[in-house]
Amino acid sequence: MSDLPSIDGLTQLRNVADTLKNGGTQPKVAVRQLLEWFGQQRRGWRVISTIQGALRRTGLQTDPDFASAYIDGDLSFSLVDTATAPSGESKDQNAKDKTPSDDQPDDASLTNAIIEDPVLRVRMLPAANREPVVVKRDDPVDKALALMLMRDFSQLPVTQNMRHVDGMISWRSVSVGRMKGQECASVRECLEKHEEVRGDDSLLTAFRKIVRHEAVLVRDNTNLITGIVTTADLSIMFREQTEPFLLLSEIENQLRRLINGKFRRDELAGAKDPKDKRRRIHSVTDLTFGECTRLLEKPEHWQRLGLELHRKTLITHLAEVRDIRNDVMHFDPDGLSASELQQLNDVRRLLGRLL
Repeated sequence: MSDLPSIDGLTQLRNVADTLKNGGTQPKVAVRQLLEWFGQQRRGWRVISTIQGALRRTGLQTDPDFASAYIDGDLSFSLVDTATAPSGESKDQNAKDKTPSDDQPDDASLTNAIIEDPVLRVRMLPAANREPVVVKRDDPVDKALALMLMRDFSQLPVTQNMRHVDGMISWRSVSVGRMKGQECASVRECLEKHEEVRGDDSLLTAFRKIVRHEAVLVRDNTNLITGIVTTADLSIMFREQTEPFLLLSEIENQLRRLINGKFRRDELAGAKDPKDKRRRIHSVTDLTFGECTRLLEKPEHWQRLGLELHRKTLITHLAEVRDIRNDVMHFDPDGLSASELQQLNDVRRLLGRLL
């Protein structure tokens, strides 16, 4: 993976800092726009470490933290309080002194990319940021049923505005009301209790409530209802989170099967990271994915496989898979892009055909 083009991003952030220092107002910036300043489309760990380093160098912070904010949400910039900087220096200057160049993340930024709020928040779900379709308590039930049928929803929030919620109406609440002999002509006659979570809540903490109640409303820190999260949304999220792991697992197993039995133990050990002196290599299963790729980089090793296939082409694709794997194994709130998933599927298919 090439170094991230951070210089343009630094220029943008310095302009923001100058505006704030001169008493101006900086308009909110979308998370995606911040990423575009650095030539990126999503927040892998390398991207996070680079932007965090750039923010420190310019004395800025974002609200909410860009690393855990909803990717289509907006960010506010503010100047970091310099009172806590050591020896009276600003954090901007302190960061510059520690950073050898503008296009390389420093060790501190890399550490922060790992430890700064790695928790999955409810607000990171698209559904938590999608304004829900609502009905009012005096609306006819037929209107609510038509909306649910048209949108393929199981429930709708009942609210006069997006801060005060009267409850929910659902296929279940209408059925139960009518079984009890209620006319259920208006929405208010078929209300059921609603459940809420906060956008800042841990998704793992909110998970049980969402599963138990099938749908919960999400409030932000201004007490505004910003979305509704259902069990269907959870299933989509978990599929998106697990698919890359399953693909990478299959690719690694395929690559090891391709190599297995073709090399002596000392040849396998020769592909090991030279910095890792303690680890013993007994078989191909002891090699990492990168080490398996390194083993095949030597033309004489490649010939052992007996494949009529262009070596450099496969090695290039395996190196790309390795970079994707590194992002997947680190904190990556945005998941993989469609092109990266396609890359994994293409390599999986190719290796499967070689076995």
